[in-house]
Amino acid sequence: RRANEADARTTKAEAATTQSAEKAEIVARELVTANAKLEAAERRANEADTRTVRAEAATAAATRDLVNANATMQAGQARLESAARELEDAKKAVATASAAAKKAGEDAAELRGKLAAPQTEPHRTVKKS
Repeated sequence: RRANEADARTTKAEAATTQSAEKAEIVARELVTANAKLEAAERRANEADTRTVRAEAATAAATRDLVNANATMQAGQARLESAARELEDAKKAVATASAAAKKAGEDAAELRGKLAAPQTEPHRTVKKS
C-alpha cells in the first residue's frame, strides 16, 4: 500500500512538473512575443522622433521665411508710405507753382495793359540849365 501511495505521489508530482513545464513554455512564448512587440514599439517611437525632428526643422525654416517675408513687406510698406508723402508734397508744389504762374500771368497781363493804354500826358523833356 505504501508503494502505491508513493507511486501515486510520484505520478502526481510528475503531472505537476509537466504542467509547470508547459506553463513555463507558454510564458516563455508570451515573453518572446511581448519582447518583439516592445522592440517594434521602440522602432516606431524612434521613427516618430525622427519625423518630429524633421518637422521641427521644417517649422523653424518656415518661421525664418515668414520673418524674412514680413521684414520685406514692412520695408516695402515704408517705401510706399514715403512715396505717397513725396507725391503729396509734389502735388502741393505743383499747386503752389500753378498759383504762382497764374499770378505771374495776371501781373504780366496787367503790365501789358498798362503799356498798351494811351498815356494821358505826353512825355516832357526837362532841360537843365
